[in-house]
Amino acid sequence: MARANRLLDEAGWTKRGPDGIRMKNGERLAPVVFIPQVTYFPRMTEAIQGYMRKIGIDWKITALESSIMPGKLTGQDFDLWTVTVPYLSAGELMNFYFDSSQIPVPNRMNWKDAATDAAILKGKTALNPADRAAGYQLAQEIVTKEFLWIPVMNARMYQTSTKKIKGARAHMLFQYTFYKGLDVSQ
Repeated sequence: MARANRLLDEAGWTKRGPDGIRMKNGERLAPVVFIPQVTYFPRMTEAIQGYMRKIGIDWKITALESSIMPGKLTGQDFDLWTVTVPYLSAGELMNFYFDSSQIPVPNRMNWKDAATDAAILKGKTALNPADRAAGYQLAQEIVTKEFLWIPVMNARMYQTSTKKIKGARAHMLFQYTFYKGLDVSQ
């Protein structure tokens, strides 16, 4: 917390209102955070909200139904968003969320960077696995250094089966461990 407070002070958020929330130029440090109203997201973000308040940040959580969240994210009326990311390959993730041609959706960070685009292009047009890996690795390094995403948790997923069922295996396709079941027999 000491480091977080120091960084906020250095950024000019030194004054605090009567409720302890930081202020700068008369504006409260109160980012709007969109979250999906499913499973553990409300509890998780409320816990983070509590930690943020300790350093003077008032997270304004807006929980959205899954059916309307994608539409709300096409607008620019939020500061942060949290979402579950399906099990994708690193390349699919970079292509989908960080290519500037994907602004405003699904590149909701509005990240437009020539170096990132070049690295992604190298990865998706590579003719061999080594060049593909090199392109996507560079894209991941850029995204990580810029703190475009901050992983909060990794949900473990399980698939169970009985000994009678043969061929059951986890597919991990968009977080569904069981997909079609065409390879399962008894």
